[in-house]
Amino acid sequence: MRVLLTGASGFIGRHVAARLRERGHEVISVGRNAESDVVLDLLDESAIARANLRADALLHLAWFAKPGEFWSSPENERWAGAGLALVRRFAEGGGTTVVVAGSCAEYGDGAERALRESDALAPSTRYGAAKAALFESLMSECGRDPRLRLAWARIFYPYGPGEPEEKLIPRLRREIGDGRVPELRTPDRLLDYIHVTDVAEGFSRILEGGVRGPINLGSGAGVSARQIAAALARRLRPELTSTIATLVGTSPPALPIIADVTRMHAELGSWAMLTTP
Repeated sequence: MRVLLTGASGFIGRHVAARLRERGHEVISVGRNAESDVVLDLLDESAIARANLRADALLHLAWFAKPGEFWSSPENERWAGAGLALVRRFAEGGGTTVVVAGSCAEYGDGAERALRESDALAPSTRYGAAKAALFESLMSECGRDPRLRLAWARIFYPYGPGEPEEKLIPRLRREIGDGRVPELRTPDRLLDYIHVTDVAEGFSRILEGGVRGPINLGSGAGVSARQIAAALARRLRPELTSTIATLVGTSPPALPIIADVTRMHAELGSWAMLTTP
């Protein structure tokens, strides 16, 4: 397929682009980066309306994702509006397959059980609310145009090569490697970490398959920050292991955020997913 890919230079996008090319697809990067195949300001809706976006599929990953800021930034609403304009323009050009990166943040603050695609959305952050709003808008849009196939991939907690240094795992690796005891806000909260190459494989299979609507991309297992820190300490600084085991969190305990991956495995098949960190 000829695939338009936004966010191709980002943490996830680089791995998705590489995986799609390995599978024989033609990847056309779209974005403000001067090295993009189609140079386009994705926040300029008038520019989108003039753009030539003819292709077999649109894979939309781009979003404001600056660590520490994206949760509450007003940029989220701008990106939601841009996503809707982008899909509309793609459809006007005859495109029929749309795959968009959603987020587990759409579900809200977690639950005692694994989160299912059929669960009600209850986002508690500006980022999650904007993603959920775009999802609802696109589902409505595709309902009016039966030609369009929309797949919405809710990514849980990606990690791996190229991850921003401000994120949890790179920070823990750096601090523990330097011999410092890390601060853990909710040390025992279970989160679903999925390796970025598994995210890329998931997007490739969604694109090639017949998935419609929301689908989780996660490992289906929960890992705590304490477990990650302890594993890093055993490898890098064994003398910190006992201290990490007794750390007290700086924030109240919080519910797990773990994906129910029933649909993912049923519709995308199984592959050799890397272990969680």
